[in-house]
Amino acid sequence: MTSQQLDNIKLITASLEKFGITNKNLQAGILATISKESNFIPQSENLNYSYDNIKRVWPQTSDVDAKRLAKNPVALGDFKYGNKGGNAANEGYKYRGRGFNQITFKSTYKSIGDKIGYDLVSNPDLLNDPKVAADAVAVFFSGELKAGDKAGSFKKFGVTDTSAVNDTLTATKVAIQINAGRGTNFNNGVVQEGYNKAKSVVDSLYETIKGYTTEVAETVKKKPLLVAIAVIGMVGALIIILKTVKQSK
Repeated sequence: MTSQQLDNIKLITASLEKFGITNKNLQAGILATISKESNFIPQSENLNYSYDNIKRVWPQTSDVDAKRLAKNPVALGDFKYGNKGGNAANEGYKYRGRGFNQITFKSTYKSIGDKIGYDLVSNPDLLNDPKVAADAVAVFFSGELKAGDKAGSFKKFGVTDTSAVNDTLTATKVAIQINAGRGTNFNNGVVQEGYNKAKSVVDSLYETIKGYTTEVAETVKKKPLLVAIAVIGMVGALIIILKTVKQSK
């Protein structure tokens, strides 16, 4: 991995912690999902699809529409995402997938933007800023995990409380299902393709974030000593200043 990718994994992990996703298995599953979505570089969805790719991703698309929309990303975005999720008919491309996990739809941009303090509706490309994207992905998954637990969305994976998920493969299934949409058929070809990619990297990502946890713990351990050194230094400086003032009188 590049240093940029590793830095972004740290950003995402810190945001997951900040927004209450502290289970390391879930963190690894989310990171594995991001890995297959953006390879840890936030970006806008590339909708410059060929006819064959349109039929693969959206098999229900008619042959006539697939031919018309092939290599026409704006038309494809508006066709697939227009009049959905708060989008007007001509806003599908504008609010296509962005960020680390390809967040889509105007209503989702609005909801997440309100929670993290950014106007993503007026400036959707902010979702491609790593710091913004890290908080956005954490808020997105945090909300969906809670809603899914309440609705029983993950019972098919044997999960009723995602905070207690104790293995990386189950966590990856949950994260992939969330990103595809909790109502999406987990067994369809595209979702399974994504799951297979994600599960191939999840264990290495788990080891990576364990290393980050150790690093943070060591920093916390050292903090009291660093504070004490700083205080001693400040006291010493104050004594020197007082002596200087006294001598000058």
